[in-house]
Amino acid sequence: MAEAATRERPTLERAKAHTFLPDPLRSRTGQSIVALSKAPGLIGPNAILQLKQPMDAALGAGAMDLLLTLSNVKLPTGDCMVDQRDVAAVHQTLAITFPDFAPGIAASAGKKTAHYICANRIPAPARTVLRVVPTAVGVQMLTKAIAKHAWTFCGTGSLTTCVRSTIRFEIKDNPVVEGMTSDAPCCHWHAAVFGELYTKLLGKPFKTKEVACRAMGASACTFEVSRAKLLERFTI
Repeated sequence: MAEAATRERPTLERAKAHTFLPDPLRSRTGQSIVALSKAPGLIGPNAILQLKQPMDAALGAGAMDLLLTLSNVKLPTGDCMVDQRDVAAVHQTLAITFPDFAPGIAASAGKKTAHYICANRIPAPARTVLRVVPTAVGVQMLTKAIAKHAWTFCGTGSLTTCVRSTIRFEIKDNPVVEGMTSDAPCCHWHAAVFGELYTKLLGKPFKTKEVACRAMGASACTFEVSRAKLLERFTI
């Protein structure tokens, strides 16, 4: 049993002996990482920083240090954008090393990123306006604002949006999953950021589903954001 536990949660001491991942690294989830391109691109530091609390909460103190060691990435200072390759390395290493925990950890980090954006990047008057206008108007306003700042979470990828019965985001050439293969959608951080932004800023519950993923061979990572049904908000 002790040996099995060691495999599930590698120690920091063991990780320090392996500061880079095998290429490709495969897991029982069917995911793999291959070498990332050397194209330059930047993403906001919260894509990494907001992983710390949920990592340590789920896996114990020092888990974030372990993840960074395995990824061969330093913790961002938070005062500047970070190389998209570092973001990709951290998120893909998380998915490969801790497959059972990765979706929840990434989603929690995505929500925390949205909370940070709401508190620090959206002016108070704008937050007030989004709460008082009709929801349909607020959706249009917020979608345009997200698209305008797509460079902060898309890096060298490109974003297209469409608002109809659902809000649709497509990230073409998503750098966070560049070179990764998976049997299931794995952009949990992006999905949580989108859904939580609408929930927090419009004051109504929204949910996000990734319906296509570059890691699965799709041409773009596609997310559909919609109002959460009343029954989905409660558990029995």
